[in-house]
Amino acid sequence: MVKTMSPYDYAYYQYELGSTDYGNYNDLDIWKSIEGRDYQDEVFGRTGNQKQYNVNVSGGTKDIKYNIGFSHNDEKSIMQGSGYAKNNVNAKINANLNKWLSLDFNGRMAFTKLDGLNGGADTNESSAANSVVANTVRWNRVEPLSGTSDDDEENSTSTRRNPTERITDTYKYQERFQQNYNVGLNWKPFKNITFRSEFGYGWKYNNTEQVWGSNATTNSKYGYNGQPQAQFVRLENKNWRNANTLTYDNKKLLFVWHMLGCILTAGFLADLLSALRCRPLRIAAGALAVWLGTFGSMLTLGREAVSRYQLFSPECVAAAAYIDENASPEALFCTGTQHLNPAASLAGRKILCGSSLYVYYHGMHYAEQENAVRMLYEQPSESLLAEWGIDYVVFSDWERSSYAAQESFYQARYPVWYQNSRYVIYRIS
Repeated sequence: MVKTMSPYDYAYYQYELGSTDYGNYNDLDIWKSIEGRDYQDEVFGRTGNQKQYNVNVSGGTKDIKYNIGFSHNDEKSIMQGSGYAKNNVNAKINANLNKWLSLDFNGRMAFTKLDGLNGGADTNESSAANSVVANTVRWNRVEPLSGTSDDDEENSTSTRRNPTERITDTYKYQERFQQNYNVGLNWKPFKNITFRSEFGYGWKYNNTEQVWGSNATTNSKYGYNGQPQAQFVRLENKNWRNANTLTYDNKKLLFVWHMLGCILTAGFLADLLSALRCRPLRIAAGALAVWLGTFGSMLTLGREAVSRYQLFSPECVAAAAYIDENASPEALFCTGTQHLNPAASLAGRKILCGSSLYVYYHGMHYAEQENAVRMLYEQPSESLLAEWGIDYVVFSDWERSSYAAQESFYQARYPVWYQNSRYVIYRIS
């Protein structure tokens, strides 16, 4: 918690600003005996707790392998009235039907319930930057001596409501369900030729209920200040996809084609040189052709002899080794979108979003995932982590320089799972 002013310090601060709402200078000492209210503690000060349960069953034979997992996360958040519960079911089956036909299946279901606000700025106020819930640390701990003569202050729409009054008069409940299924059939009719047909289906819905009492609508972005308000949102999305791919995989063919190309090129150059009748000119042209064909390669060898490249630092390798040994194969990591990172490139774990440079031009767009990664670093919230099913969040020089990262959010809520001089990994679930 951020340390705030005592009632006396706040009253003295207002006096220095020229306000007499808290009394004259000679009367300021009375505030030393007033305890005041700490709204930061009232809104964000409760003790949170988290429960996690995981069950995995895997096995199979030489031709059939399966893995089924269930996880349950339940959390009571530190913010008053907030918490969530999430259930995940994952299933994976790989089967070799015969020597030339195989089948793979992946299924995932997730059901999430979220209570309370997503964060301090998640209110109905006209300006989220000035949300009283988000600015609990700045709210005056004591009320001024000068009051209003309005006898109906309780019902006035212009009366200021403190953060506790607003959050206790606000109700929000969300339900999110998502299921995805993918089935792939691989057929190998001939050597080095594979035909794959893949079908996927997804369905998700997001239901949100929000209700605000009169204490939470004195500055509503929906208008009708001071009146109870409600909002109900129902979102549903269904999608399916089908992809058919024919692959010819024969690396040896590349070497054969290269050798054939060298022979054809050499014959073509020989014909050109034989057309030159002047012997000295023919020798000079041949020497020039040899020089042009080999000089670039010699420069490359020289460069490699004096250059040093480092794709992964020792710290990166150490972090990847720890991930590989201690993280579940199904764990989902939130990292930067750089192509080279320890979680995906070295440890082979799933990440929320990688580099889109290589797949964007093939029709695969990851704008939603890229935006989610940025939000998880710059405006993180417990509900957003639950929505995407994040298990670990990685901080390194790359993430800190690429985003306005709010690492303090994770430091205050989640344990450090791994740390070295360049990497810090927080365990979310």
